[in-house]
Amino acid sequence: MDDLEIDASGCVKIKWHEISEEDRNGVILGYKIYYRTACFPEDNPAGYSGHVDIMAPNTDYKLCNIPPGWQYHISVSGFTQGGSGPSSEREIFTGK
Repeated sequence: MDDLEIDASGCVKIKWHEISEEDRNGVILGYKIYYRTACFPEDNPAGYSGHVDIMAPNTDYKLCNIPPGWQYHISVSGFTQGGSGPSSEREIFTGK
């Protein structure tokens, strides 16, 4: 994953590079983005998590409608017909 940033609307902008041909185990069909809270606010001890499937060749996504003020783990992995590959993970704090 190359970049994570919060835009003016509070969305997390995620960017990553396409998987190189030598690191692929088949045709890349898309990418899976997983997100989960790293720290849970007192009013929601269960936290917040989910995932999004992005179809290739897209290599960016805006993750919106997540509660602000939390630290999130975000990971991206490519997938083929055989399943998902290794993921890259980063953390971001969504402010307020």
